[in-house]
Amino acid sequence: MTDYFRKFLWEYISRSLQSAPVPLLSRTVLCYCILALSFLPLSAEIIQLSFEFSPNQIINPGFEEIDAAKELPAHWYFDNCASSPDIRGTYQEQGGALEAKCGVIETAGNLPGYLAQGGLKVEEGKTYYSSVKFRTNGPKCLLWIQTPQYSDGKSALHHPMSSTVIFSRAYPEHGSKMKSLLKNFVDPAYLVGVNAESWTAYSAEFTVPKGVGITDYTVRTGAYFGDPGKVWIDDVYFGRTEFSVNVSLQEKNLKRLRVLNMHGKLLHQADLDAEQAQQKFTFQLPSRYQVYTIEVSTVDGQIIQKEISDEIK
Repeated sequence: MTDYFRKFLWEYISRSLQSAPVPLLSRTVLCYCILALSFLPLSAEIIQLSFEFSPNQIINPGFEEIDAAKELPAHWYFDNCASSPDIRGTYQEQGGALEAKCGVIETAGNLPGYLAQGGLKVEEGKTYYSSVKFRTNGPKCLLWIQTPQYSDGKSALHHPMSSTVIFSRAYPEHGSKMKSLLKNFVDPAYLVGVNAESWTAYSAEFTVPKGVGITDYTVRTGAYFGDPGKVWIDDVYFGRTEFSVNVSLQEKNLKRLRVLNMHGKLLHQADLDAEQAQQKFTFQLPSRYQVYTIEVSTVDGQIIQKEISDEIK
């Protein structure tokens, strides 16, 4: 709304200046318009962002390619951890989060089984990020990342957390529990757990231990016990967690650009040219698991902020 009003004022001023001579009443209105523009706050829409992520090591992350002989998405295998005929991995032709197809786990209930892909290469001491989108009509869901080469002896569920076996759990009951706990603080519409109607993203981040010979991890996505039904899976990612953000500023009279992490620590800073109507910058950020703030100050002391959060998950 602020940007619309600003545009309206500028158009009025431009049309008025094109008429000669400018009537006295119009000149008075014109002065008020210019005065209003000087006090009108800028909105975060002047900050345009785009992102460049590390390459995804997952082959066929959207399950669009099918191995018909195995009735599975190509490059994936079914890990039947329950060793039971009552759970199976397959795919679905329609209803995916990205395109048409998606992976599916069908279970009779209280059984673990996953679509899995191994041999994902890593470097010691580097930090990696993995994510997946789930839907479920009953079973609990799990993103499970583990190296077959070494165990650090820590837990995937409790602190201190493991870096060799990592869980991101998605339970249908989480939504109702959160609504009960936070009903006086947060609109319940925002507290939706993983469900059958909409895709929900889950993710994890870890740093590869040094000096123990780890070269690769396996990603598993699927049903982690729970009720009978289906887990739908799509848009799986595994790669380095650092990424680039491209910042485009669409306004004059800007003074300084700052990038802050979720704790308010300054990560990047750039002085701006107040005469330029468009300026572009690229910054490296260390983690997709954090929240960042892009902060722009103007020559007259205004502060405009834009948060980076859901776009990088």
